Amino acid sequence: MTAVAAKAETRGGAPAAAPAAATARGRFVLVVGPSGAGKDTLLNAARAACMGDGNICFVRRSVTRKASATEDHASFSEAEFAKALADGAFSFWWEAHGLKYGVPVSMEADLAAGLTVVCNVSRNIVADLRERYPQCRVVLITAPEEVRRARLAARERASDGDPGKRATRAAPGVEELRPALVIDNTGTVEEAMLRETTTLGVRRHVAQRTVLPREIVTVETPLGPARVKIARRPGGATASPEHDDCLALARAKKVPLREVYKVVEEAAAGLLRGSKKKR
Repeated sequence: MTAVAAKAETRGGAPAAAPAAATARGRFVLVVGPSGAGKDTLLNAARAACMGDGNICFVRRSVTRKASATEDHASFSEAEFAKALADGAFSFWWEAHGLKYGVPVSMEADLAAGLTVVCNVSRNIVADLRERYPQCRVVLITAPEEVRRARLAARERASDGDPGKRATRAAPGVEELRPALVIDNTGTVEEAMLRETTTLGVRRHVAQRTVLPREIVTVETPLGPARVKIARRPGGATASPEHDDCLALARAKKVPLREVYKVVEEAAAGLLRGSKKKR
């Protein structure tokens, strides 16, 4: 595990000054815990429970790994991650288990607006984050080692590596983390919510989802490369720019974000027209 200081970085790689704590009026909730503790499961449940609450936002991280049904993140290649890092797209980042994780700079605006920002981070960078964000609070999610080993083995994700090593990786303990809340996630999500919160009940909703075939591609624009999400719809393909990439270009080129979106959308439209002609 390589812990990376919680600092933005400039193109040259030198650490840039962190934003003043006074500008961050919101609360930063750091969700931490060992692999297999069920952080993503609980975060997904919390996100669903808080849907419609404009005062809470859940950070979508960038990771050098494909997204999965249980872990929603922006998937980057190593080269894409390095480019985004050089362009100042991340507020902070770290490396663990051979993967790189980045948190988009957009979270700074959310904190400045007074929102509660919830983010899944590594236990090894909590100390750095506390220095930068004095208003942060830590929520530690845990489960017995045998439960975590079983969960890691069951999800069969190649990037996890050896489940045993991942389940027992050394990291700061409770004394160092000083969590405001510790959640024992041994059982189901419902059990954890009823045991650890003041709620008197849990609503269940059965939902079905139809997912369109989609892919993320990089388009070249006069401002620089940007990723767009291509969705294959019955009436034809559509393209949506990735917000984090557009934000990074806007900051790097000092261009209004709406103008960046327009340029990227035009490039994506050209890509779609070209693919139709090839058919």
